[in-house]
Amino acid sequence: MEWVVKTVQEVTDLPLSLDTTNPIAMEAGLKAHKGKALLNSISLVRMEEELPLVVKYNCDFVGLLWGRDGLPRDVNERGANALELLNSATALGIPTESIWLTLSPHRR
Repeated sequence: MEWVVKTVQEVTDLPLSLDTTNPIAMEAGLKAHKGKALLNSISLVRMEEELPLVVKYNCDFVGLLWGRDGLPRDVNERGANALELLNSATALGIPTESIWLTLSPHRR
């Protein structure tokens, strides 16, 4: 991840969206990133290990509204997941303007 970030930032000064489920690789990418990165994405399952990276590296993040049991069953569960993720993030001092929520796919 460090190599990819450095290589891409040789040709652009735009912020990058870093996406991996490997927290060690994510931190390496965030550490190498110049400017404010976007961590893509954090769900309830991984928030305890990834929200501190958002604080440490002052980055934005995409909140994926999947719960601990996977895909939300309905809009109410999706809303509850969003609330839990937002509360956890803001309790760590992450400003709401650094949080981008994405709706989970819904079942028909």
